[in-house]
Amino acid sequence: MVSEYLNHIRTMPELDQLFEKDRQAAAQIAEVLLNQQSTTAIHTISEIHQIANVRIESDSSVASARIMANAEVCSVELLSTAEIAMLDIQKQDITASQSVEIMSSMVREIGHQTQKSVSKKAQAAIDSIQETAKESMKLISQNAKISIKQIERYVAETDLRVKECAGVARDKLEKEQMQSRTTEQTSISADTAATKVLNKAAEVSYILVKKVEEAINAINTLTDETLTGIKTSVLAAENLILQARDGSLSKIQDILAIKQN
Repeated sequence: MVSEYLNHIRTMPELDQLFEKDRQAAAQIAEVLLNQQSTTAIHTISEIHQIANVRIESDSSVASARIMANAEVCSVELLSTAEIAMLDIQKQDITASQSVEIMSSMVREIGHQTQKSVSKKAQAAIDSIQETAKESMKLISQNAKISIKQIERYVAETDLRVKECAGVARDKLEKEQMQSRTTEQTSISADTAATKVLNKAAEVSYILVKKVEEAINAINTLTDETLTGIKTSVLAAENLILQARDGSLSKIQDILAIKQN
C-alpha cells in the first residue's frame, strides 16, 4: 500500500490530501518523506563542505607558492645587486689615482648606496609578502564563513520543511475523522501515528544538527590549519630574504674593507 502511494506522493499538499483518505499509509509516507529530507540535506551539507575544503586548500597553495616565489626572486635580486656593486668597487684603482681620498670616498659611497638599496629592497619585499599573506588569509576566512552560512541557511530551510511536514501529519492524525474507515485504515491509532511522525521529525532534526556541527568544525579546523600554514610560509620567506640581505651586506662590507686597506 505504501509503495503504491509513494509512486504518486511527492509534496506536502499531496500528503495532506492523503491524510483525508488513509491515515496509516499517510503516516508511513510522512516518515519516508522525512527520511528523504534528511538524506538530501546530509548529501547537500557534504557537497558544500567538500567545495569549501577544495577552495580553502587551493587558495592556501596559491598563496604559499606566491609568497615563496616572491621571496626567491627578491633573494636573487639582492645577491645580484651585491655582486654588481662588488665588481664596480673592485675595478676602482684607488692607489693609481691622483686623488686617493676622492676615490676612497667614491668606493665608500658605492658601498653605502648599495647597502641602502639592498636593505630597502629586502624590507619592501617583506612588506609585500606580509600584505599578500594578509589578503590571502582574509579571503580564505571569508570563503569559509560563506560556506558555513550556506550550510546553516540550507539546514534551517530543511528543518523548517521537516517541522511543517511533522506539523501537518500531527494535525491530520489528531483530527477527529467522522467518516467510516476500513479495518486496515484504523489499525493504527491516531496518537501512535502522530507520535511516530513527531519522533521521526525530531530524529531528523537531531541528525541535521550533528552533521552541521561536524561540517562547521571541520571547515574551521581546516581554515585554522591553512592560516597557520600561510604564516609559516611567510616566516620562511622572510628568513630567506633576510639571509640574502645579510649575505649581500656582508659581501659589500668585505670588499670595502679589502679595497680600503
